[in-house]
Amino acid sequence: MHSKESETREYLPERYLTSFTDKYNLYQQRYAEEPREGDKVLIQLVRNAALPRLRAGGKVTILDIGCSTGNLLFHLKRAVPALDLVGGDLASSAIEACRADPRLQGIDLEVMDILDLPPHRFDVVISNAATYFFDNERYARAVQSIGAALRPNGRWF
Repeated sequence: MHSKESETREYLPERYLTSFTDKYNLYQQRYAEEPREGDKVLIQLVRNAALPRLRAGGKVTILDIGCSTGNLLFHLKRAVPALDLVGGDLASSAIEACRADPRLQGIDLEVMDILDLPPHRFDVVISNAATYFFDNERYARAVQSIGAALRPNGRWF
């Protein structure tokens, strides 16, 4: 029987996902209070994309797919509080840790697979290093999934 979960585990087994997540979380601790330089660029790109709609009274929904520790979400929340933020990660342990983090209160946190994102839900999708281990075929599928997840005139960073 072929299922999304078996396919996901095919490209990133749970034991590897947990090991990688643990190591990455240690790295991310350095940036819990102050964003990395690359994250500062992403925050500015998101701000520039979102502010016109926010000023017009609209809502802007942002997905950080592969959100890991939620650091980028925290920094986005602090920089542009009016954003509707969603954090998605393949690792349920990462989502559980984010849900327990009081800094991320008010942010929707979900277990998600970048290869199967919900359609037409987001104005901006951020995939910061989320496709690092993908071969060409999976990368192409991720691009299609992200494209389908964006609303009209959406942006992918």
